[in-house]
Amino acid sequence: MTQPILRKVSKRKLYELSKRDPALAQAQALGELQGVAGRIAEVVLAEVRAQVAEGKAVLDAALEARLTELMDELPGIKERFEGILREEIEARVAEITGEPGEKGDEGPAPSDEKLLNLIKPLIPKVKDGKTPSDAKLIALIRPLIPKVEPGKPGKPGKPGKNGSPDTGTEILAKLRALGEAGLKVSDINGLRELVEQLSGGSTRTKRGGGMGMPQHEAKSVGSATTTISTTYKIAAGGRAAWLYYEGSALAYGTAYTVGSDQKTITLLFTPNDSTKIDITYIRS
Repeated sequence: MTQPILRKVSKRKLYELSKRDPALAQAQALGELQGVAGRIAEVVLAEVRAQVAEGKAVLDAALEARLTELMDELPGIKERFEGILREEIEARVAEITGEPGEKGDEGPAPSDEKLLNLIKPLIPKVKDGKTPSDAKLIALIRPLIPKVEPGKPGKPGKPGKNGSPDTGTEILAKLRALGEAGLKVSDINGLRELVEQLSGGSTRTKRGGGMGMPQHEAKSVGSATTTISTTYKIAAGGRAAWLYYEGSALAYGTAYTVGSDQKTITLLFTPNDSTKIDITYIRS
């Protein structure tokens, strides 16, 4: 009820004002119209904002729900895509390669002629008619020889019987203690046969009543010693002798030699200072 009254009052005022000052009345009316339009615009804008906010909330909820659905469907979509892709690849491969055929029969063994045709190109040609040297032949053949792996170690043998606890030096000391009369040719196994072979006949039938007596001597040697001499000649041309140095037997031709006088022994090694060589020999 108030708005119509105000309008009437406003119209009456405008009417009276228009009689007095038409221009002022027109400006007053325009200002009132602008104020009304501004208020209407504020109301409309507030309503629009409310609707937009409500629509945005609804849109956000709808988007979130759809996004949740898509996330749930994503694994299934990925599996379907991979299955389709795998089927397509298998189909393409089958088109290119074709289906595998049945296994064929084994072919016949190669003949000698085929083998020769295969081997002949591998044999190098001889230039200028020269025969290849042994070194070249070995160099050609060796790569063709298969490598042989070393065999496995054999089983260890049975342990031998225990030997004498005496050392060589102790044995010589015991022999010296026996003296010349205590050591016989028969005491040395095979000595009689060896002397017979070296002397060219039986020692029992030679003049003088048999073979010579065994003799033992010990000679002092040093680093400057090159020769030593026995008291008597050594039988069998200087071969019927047994020399020991520091408990080890010396080999004829390797460690010593005997001169044509059958008494001079030349050493083929350098002994240590203040040492001895034990000599057991048969007198010539």
